[in-house]
Amino acid sequence: MTSYFSRETIEGLCRQQGCPLAIEVVKETASTNADLLARADSLQAPLLLVAESQTAGRGRAGRAWHSAPGSSLTFSLARQPYAGGDRYRHQPFP
Repeated sequence: MTSYFSRETIEGLCRQQGCPLAIEVVKETASTNADLLARADSLQAPLLLVAESQTAGRGRAGRAWHSAPGSSLTFSLARQPYAGGDRYRHQPFP
């Protein structure tokens, strides 16, 4: 299977913009958001998790979010909480 996303390309673009973050690209996952939430307490730096295919994602209002390989961009970004915050916050895009 051909990879639709290149970690090296994404990292290069991020470096050009001065945004340091770790990037992981996986072929398939149930949910990028659920994967990062499960790892939130152990993250040491911002992490972008990109999936070529997502099988059990969650959209807004609890809607299911599925993607076939190469059909859409599915990713989640985890970062440190706000100063004074004690947990990572889920912040969907408007």
